[in-house]
Amino acid sequence: MDDDLDIEDFSEIPEIEIPESSATNTPNEFPTPSQSINIPSSSNNVNNNNNNNSSGSGSFNGGNFTLNNNSTPKTGSKLGDTLSQSLSNFSSLFSSGSVSKTASGKDIKEKEKEKEKEKESSEEVKEKDSPSISSSAIITPLPIKKFNEQSRPTTVLRRAIDAHSDQVNCVAYHLYGNLLATASSDSFVKLWSPFSSDSVPTALSSGAPTLPTISTISRKLEGPHSSVLSVAFSITNNLVCAGTGENSAFVWETEKGKLLDKLTGHNAKVSCVLFPDERSLASGSHDRTLKHFDLGTGYATQTIFCGTKVNHICHGSQAETVCSAHFDKTVRQYDLRSGSLIMQITPHSNEVTSVALAPDSTSLLTNSKDNTLKLIDLRKAGSVLRTFQYPTYRNTFSPNVACFSWDAKYVAAGSSDGQIFIWNALTGK
Repeated sequence: MDDDLDIEDFSEIPEIEIPESSATNTPNEFPTPSQSINIPSSSNNVNNNNNNNSSGSGSFNGGNFTLNNNSTPKTGSKLGDTLSQSLSNFSSLFSSGSVSKTASGKDIKEKEKEKEKEKESSEEVKEKDSPSISSSAIITPLPIKKFNEQSRPTTVLRRAIDAHSDQVNCVAYHLYGNLLATASSDSFVKLWSPFSSDSVPTALSSGAPTLPTISTISRKLEGPHSSVLSVAFSITNNLVCAGTGENSAFVWETEKGKLLDKLTGHNAKVSCVLFPDERSLASGSHDRTLKHFDLGTGYATQTIFCGTKVNHICHGSQAETVCSAHFDKTVRQYDLRSGSLIMQITPHSNEVTSVALAPDSTSLLTNSKDNTLKLIDLRKAGSVLRTFQYPTYRNTFSPNVACFSWDAKYVAAGSSDGQIFIWNALTGK
């Protein structure tokens, strides 16, 4: 300030009473000469019983304080103290220049709040424009998005194929995607090419092909006279087999669709089939047995009595072994050469509908009518690593086959209400 205020200069000025409710600490600066000030009315005074309170205004001119209107100030307090209290209430008003209107206590508080908001907003703009962040800045974490059923992404249907005249019970892709096989209750197995050519590729692809754009029928495999329940490719893509409701399994070669053999020996429908290698075939049946067939002779070299219906089988963790899902809630692993039981666990509280070996052969995925999927560790006596479930997931039929994604990061299963559920294999969510 250029001029220092001297209390002695105001000794002849009548004392002015300022409402005590608006008194605060001593201000940081005083008004300059020629600045005008407003003295609020005492309507908000703590002493509401005093009816002689009045309001007025005054100005500093050359260091002298002059009242601009006729007012009758109360006496009994020093002007220096009351002026300090008054200036503390109006310091924010003085900073913007002269004030020509008398302000009430409420108006002052509202304007002070507006000033604070403007100051905060200007500071925020400066922080945004500044390339660096101060050490005192508070970093607010991004909100975590909760799962919303309605916001889930939808898949795009590439093409729907009118493939069979009855329900489709099973589909199987070859390892490299060259062929797609479908099995139906219309007693047919059909091979589909995902490419534009009608011919079936005979050589393995050097790598995984792109997503299919056109699906054309390549072969219609005949032979069964009842429902075809399961289908599987051999590792080299040269053979395809199917389990049927007429208690037998059929084997075709894929290039020309020629029927190579009809394997008999089961006393009930063959629910599942797979190729342990190019020379043999394993089958599971509701007659409570597993059979290992020699494709060279067409006879079963091993029959394993399980004591319960076999719903599904998959490759085991070792060569010439299979894992099986059973009606009695058990999951087992057998040696096909000796017929011996390697492992048996009961991870579910209801019938097990499918088993699937992980790509690294260390774990097994199971699906059950207890409406859960479980990840089983084959290295640690079949201990349960993880459980997958969801409130609306339902498994009411067998076989209901769950599977891994190609990179084993996800697991998927179809629900009885037509939905497909996909879980994160690492977190179980």
